[in-house]
Amino acid sequence: MEEYPEISAFTAELNTYLKARFNYKSDPADVTNFGKTIDTKRGKFELYLRYKPDYDPYSPNTLVIARVFFYKTRRGHGTDLLRFFVSVAPKFGIEHIAVEMAGQNATAFCKAHGFQEIANKVWSVSVEKLKNRAAA
Repeated sequence: MEEYPEISAFTAELNTYLKARFNYKSDPADVTNFGKTIDTKRGKFELYLRYKPDYDPYSPNTLVIARVFFYKTRRGHGTDLLRFFVSVAPKFGIEHIAVEMAGQNATAFCKAHGFQEIANKVWSVSVEKLKNRAAA
């Protein structure tokens, strides 16, 4: 992880958050794919994130949630994870959060949190809009 300091620092903060939220002792998340993705799979959750991809349909400085799964649903885990992303976004220059390949539940979540569909099953929202919605 030394070769990718920004994504490594982001992953370290994500690990701190995930360990506290789900009561794990060891770091669940790792940087993969030559410093472009973050992957984690544990009994209580799965996450696969694309860190600032530089291709369409994503805006620059986007954090993409490519896969998210929580073993226990409807417990506020997704909303809390979104709050975490918004809280660390300024530190890492993240301006947008996107969800790709959104199924029925993810689409409903996206709509409830102000995301807009930018491509087929790809939803995005600016961090600024999420901050404003949280403040309202």
